[in-house]
Amino acid sequence: MSSVQKTPAGMILIVEPDELRSEYYARKLRKQTDYQLAGIARGKRQTTTLLRRCSVDFALVSTTLADGSAADVVALILKRNPDAHVLVVADTADENTVMQAVSAGANGYMLASEMTEDLGECFKLMVCGGSPVSPTIARCVLRSLHTRAEKRRQMPTDCPLSARELDVMRLAAQGIGFAQIAQLLTISEHTVTTHVKKIYRKLSVHSRDAAVFECRKRGFLD
Repeated sequence: MSSVQKTPAGMILIVEPDELRSEYYARKLRKQTDYQLAGIARGKRQTTTLLRRCSVDFALVSTTLADGSAADVVALILKRNPDAHVLVVADTADENTVMQAVSAGANGYMLASEMTEDLGECFKLMVCGGSPVSPTIARCVLRSLHTRAEKRRQMPTDCPLSARELDVMRLAAQGIGFAQIAQLLTISEHTVTTHVKKIYRKLSVHSRDAAVFECRKRGFLD
């Protein structure tokens, strides 16, 4: 008899103001017997209280909080639990909300309507270094990058970076990690690394911070 592969064990926190939805998430997670529910918080204040009582390994955070943004809650969770994996779940693909949450350290970003995989699979993917991202979210990020790319026409004609390299730098400038950049741009992490090496060479720099500084100084990220 073949063995069944279990999802990674851990304590999980649900941050969701809607009682019916939070109970739905809790029921789904109870089917994953290796998970334990640390608690359900309705917003940032309750999240703070729960985090004082216990540590968490995973968190599911809604974007419809009344007393703070999803990005605020993600940052709060990771400040107290630096190794936690955080999945943000949204009803709409709002560009600013998406980018703020990812910049705060979210490992995944899903639309509630596009969560075809169970939550256990999403957390399992994050543990393995992946980032569950809804197709609509990825398209939202790409639209934002393409809109900004139109400004390239107004840039100095001596800009040495390609359009894709600028995409990478715009995301990197917001503090987004290379693995997440790969997911958002729907390319491999190896491809992102290749772009980064070319960027460093073209800008004559040797670090991410130096590349961002140089791009901003020369007006490439405006």
